[in-house]
Amino acid sequence: MATASLEYQYQVYPNWWGAVFADSGLAANSFSTQELRYGTGVGVRWASPVGAIKFDIATPIRDKDNSKNIQFYIGLGTEI
Repeated sequence: MATASLEYQYQVYPNWWGAVFADSGLAANSFSTQELRYGTGVGVRWASPVGAIKFDIATPIRDKDNSKNIQFYIGLGTEI
């Protein structure tokens, strides 16, 4: 398994950030660039009083079946 992510965040208000990101990854027994999958998206980050909350929306750039399904993600807590 291999993953990589690139993200840029910019503060728009106190405790609020906008983000753009690109992700790639592979889950296979052997590494092959033909099997790598890519996606990109945008998100909002909020430093709430109880911890960090993030809302993301993303779409695949290169997916196994060339679908363009939109994915939503909600993250709670700190990032490691």
